Amino acid sequence: MAYFENAQEGDRVECTIYGKGEIIMVCKDCKYSLMVLFDNGKDIPYSIEGVPAMDEHSEQTLFYESEAK
Repeated sequence: MAYFENAQEGDRVECTIYGKGEIIMVCKDCKYSLMVLFDNGKDIPYSIEGVPAMDEHSEQTLFYESEAK
């Protein structure tokens, strides 16, 4: 089961790159299943495993805020 299998719009998350944010879209049929709007105004798409849609990153960087490292 993928880390964000049960993700919902409005869930608070934290990225090791961009900081804290909120899931604003969930589309489980899409390659990048999550769209996150960060507190700094950036919006970044992520896979259901929490990997950002950027070529230089291949590991999970997104976590639920309550579980962030």
